[in-house]
Amino acid sequence: MPTIKVKKSHIEKLLTKKLEFEELDFLLFNFKGEIENVMNDEIEIELSTDRLDLLCASGLARAFRSFLNLRKQPLIIKEDKDFKIFNDYTSIRDVRPYIASYIVRNVKLDTDAVMDIIAFQEKLHEVASRERKRFAVGLHDVSKIRSHELIYAGLPPDQISFVPLGNERNMGAKEILKETQQGKEYGKLLAGKDRYPLFYSKNNEILSMPPIINSELTKLTDSTTTILIDVTGDSFETVKAIAQMLAVNIAEYGGEISSIPILCKENEGLHTQSLTEFSYKSEFNEFRLDPSEVESVLGLKISPENLTTLLEKCDFKTLLRDHELIVQVPRYRLDVLHKVDIIEDIAIMYGYHKIEPEYPRHYTRGKLHPLTLILRASRNSLSSLGFVEVNNFMLASEREIEDFTFGFEPIRINNPKPEELNVLRTSIISKLLSFLSKNKNKPKPIKIFETGGVCYSIKNVYKQSFNVAALICDNIATLADIKSYLNQFALDLGLNIEFRERKMDCIIPKRGGKVFIGDSEIGVIGEIKPEILLKRNIEYPVAFFELRLFDSDLTKLTF
Repeated sequence: MPTIKVKKSHIEKLLTKKLEFEELDFLLFNFKGEIENVMNDEIEIELSTDRLDLLCASGLARAFRSFLNLRKQPLIIKEDKDFKIFNDYTSIRDVRPYIASYIVRNVKLDTDAVMDIIAFQEKLHEVASRERKRFAVGLHDVSKIRSHELIYAGLPPDQISFVPLGNERNMGAKEILKETQQGKEYGKLLAGKDRYPLFYSKNNEILSMPPIINSELTKLTDSTTTILIDVTGDSFETVKAIAQMLAVNIAEYGGEISSIPILCKENEGLHTQSLTEFSYKSEFNEFRLDPSEVESVLGLKISPENLTTLLEKCDFKTLLRDHELIVQVPRYRLDVLHKVDIIEDIAIMYGYHKIEPEYPRHYTRGKLHPLTLILRASRNSLSSLGFVEVNNFMLASEREIEDFTFGFEPIRINNPKPEELNVLRTSIISKLLSFLSKNKNKPKPIKIFETGGVCYSIKNVYKQSFNVAALICDNIATLADIKSYLNQFALDLGLNIEFRERKMDCIIPKRGGKVFIGDSEIGVIGEIKPEILLKRNIEYPVAFFELRLFDSDLTKLTF
């Protein structure tokens, strides 16, 4: 859970309202936050990761203003008529292909505001950017550049030279990576690249070298009135959402937002990636919400008109059509993935404290699933018999399971990440032997067991069962030894089992067979063939059993 430090007086200034600590605590509760520490005017607040837009004082103030009905006007974003960005996609696509940008004009900043904006930028990098690989943010005072035609392109490192942020002299790209703190930390993102991303004006005024560092030329100060936001990354949807999020929060300092059109150069042609909010449908995630769904989740009967009012407080646009609400959610709300998330926002704006708890009309008495009871009883029994439980993965290699398919067809995985993990295990004993081969030098006897799922195919029909398997490895490990443990295990679980000798590929002849309950075959038991053990570099004899404890065919077992 991320934490931020803000000044209480700063939030109050943005709200134009005094807040008692109790009221601040109440507001934070409604937005999944809480006060961690207070030092005079400075407050440390813990917040949920799903609301990235709240990780700063201005974001909190915007949310509180909506909740307290203090919002002055709805969010409006227009397309900028002055600036444009040319994205030379062909030169940059293999490095960092996408850029999104907004301008916020007429902001009124002071030292606290500048610190808040920069802290928000760094908190986004820390919490969500995966060390700037996913996205990187640049903030610029564009009153310091003459040309409003901006270019985002990939250039050879020896053609890049500017004064990086926090420095006083000109540096080349390679020197920036070696000498600056940001270059040392994030230079790995450009390792092996022939071209480095550069954001600059038509007059060759450098704004930034993403994702490393901004230029000293466009550094923000408390006298800045026009801020340009650029966000670069490898997903246009992500950079667009993050750029919009920054613009919305910076606009809390009195600014007006406009989006900069991106002219993308590719294959000698130009096409526009427009970022204008509330004008272009592509800038929204659109959901259909029936008022009855709100009532079903919250137990509140709210009229469509009141729902519209509540949703507009969240910066959502709504349209009533055929008794259904069309809800348009701005891209910066990355946490809204489903209509249930919209209903949650309705509950927040309505006020959790206004929702009166009620006893449910119907209730059920819960109980443990039979599978849970069986597995719990199995663990207790085998642990009491001196076996140690291990836990292995369901994924396995075909070589690992080849001797223990027991006639079943394994489930294969297409395009597995590790090539050696290309099937789901058909038995537990195969994984126990892999575990044993890595621990073969431990003192004997080794007695281990595992409970868990196995998967297989019968006539192209997927099957899954939950098994228990146990093995003993010792100087002498016989069928009689493992059978004595199986009999006690069956007694502990109340199973009336029967052993029947059978010939099996993995078991020494006449040293094993199958286990039955009545006419139902539920498992195997026996001594493993030496050649199978030697393939796994196991030089001691091993005896085992494996039982199918739970599947759709074993409904008669009760505990």
